[in-house]
Amino acid sequence: MSAVVVLDIGGSGIRAARVQDGAIVRRARLELSGAIAPAQATETLRAALGALEPSAADGALGVAFPGFLDDAGRVLPGIYIPGFVGMDFVDALGPLMDGRPMSVVPDIAAAAVAEAAAAGIPDRLLCVCLGTGANAALVADGTVVDLAGGCLGDAGHVVVDPEGPECTCGGRGCLEATCSGRALARDGAQFGFNDAAAICEAARETNPGATELVNRAGRALGRALASWAAMTFPDLVVVTGGLSLAGELLVTPARSEMLRVGPPGIVSGLDVQIGRCGPDAALLGAAIEAERVQRANSAAGQEAVA
Repeated sequence: MSAVVVLDIGGSGIRAARVQDGAIVRRARLELSGAIAPAQATETLRAALGALEPSAADGALGVAFPGFLDDAGRVLPGIYIPGFVGMDFVDALGPLMDGRPMSVVPDIAAAAVAEAAAAGIPDRLLCVCLGTGANAALVADGTVVDLAGGCLGDAGHVVVDPEGPECTCGGRGCLEATCSGRALARDGAQFGFNDAAAICEAARETNPGATELVNRAGRALGRALASWAAMTFPDLVVVTGGLSLAGELLVTPARSEMLRVGPPGIVSGLDVQIGRCGPDAALLGAAIEAERVQRANSAAGQEAVA
């Protein structure tokens, strides 16, 4: 199969890659400002795609982004980069693709697909992504379960502490307000940390303040896992995103809290692991989805010829 090209839109940049046979063979990255205007957002997307030097030999395009689409395929409000609100990725990038197929999915759904493939496609895999924000997706038999927005909706806003901090969503005590890059950066300021990455690094070096912040985030994650598990009955949970760099420092308190508050018949044998795909999960998942679209188009074309 020909290589596919993929874009992964994040809070600070757009990562682009060419993927061949499940491996990334070329990469590019462009910085992205949260205050970017819609016209600039479109141009940055096109520049990221152009940095891969797409050729006629390339196949489909996959796009992973931190948000949701409406029924018409436009980006809904709520994305971290307001300049993308209302964008139609097909309209924005179609002219560069020469009619080749496109797949557009939430980044959490893309990451879940990649992690399920890496884990050998368990019957039901729950993927939790803890980056700038927080969200979760369920893959059943290799396919993302779409309850709302192309995944489980905005699952990162499950309430884990009713008396907790206010969240950017307007609610209070959400997982995202307690266990996310934004939340750790907010709470780490009192200890002199600039961002979540610095906190995770300091926690690995046994800094007491950083360790407590990661422990607290892990306990919040465990409460969310208990709720999600009761609704989705996963066989395996994987944690991805920037906060997963904390490794067992995050996952161990999450497991303990999940077992403490969750229904024993559901969570007692549930394994929680750090994801296997690392920061490339969304890229690799977007490639898998693009390949699916490419195969479907090819099959449809063959049927039309027949």
